[in-house]
Order: sequence, then C-alpha cells, then structure tokens
Amino acid sequence: MNNIQKDVLLGALLGLIVCFLGTVIYIVIVLPIHSISETFAVLVRENLLTKVITLGALPNGLLFQFFIKKNQLYKARGVLMSVILIAVFFIIYNLI
Repeated sequence: MNNIQKDVLLGALLGLIVCFLGTVIYIVIVLPIHSISETFAVLVRENLLTKVITLGALPNGLLFQFFIKKNQLYKARGVLMSVILIAVFFIIYNLI
C-alpha cells in the first residue's frame, strides 16, 4: 500500500473510532440509565440506536476540520468516507 491509501485508511479508522467514542460519551452523559449495555438494549428496543449513533458521529466534523487545517487532505478524505459509510449503512438498515 502506498502512503495515500494508508492515509485514507487511517482517516477512515479514526472516523469510525471517533464515532464510537462520541456515541459512548453521548450515552454516558445524556442517557445515564444503569449501564452502557442496558442503555444499548433500551435503544435497540425503542428503535433509537441509529439516531444516537448519528449524534455520536458529529465529532467527526471536528476531526475533519483538524485534518484540513493540518493540510492532511487524504486523512480528511478518509474521515469523510467513514461518515458516508455510516450514513449509507443506516439508510439501508432503515429500509430493511
């Protein structure tokens, strides 16, 4: 793999990790039931998990802006690709 592909892949992985961390932080701060696993079970049962994960993906905008400011455009492209991947996954999930 060349450097461009590595940068795009790294950006995509960082985008997915930031989305996961954003979701967990949102659940801990806004939806403190008893535990994270119980909260996930409630979100799945109430069909709200996609909405919470989408809110967790908002920090990707900050990561994208950081990479743009540092002139690391391929990493920013990877972050954008992960956001698009999450959006397409949820569109398909909601259609099924």
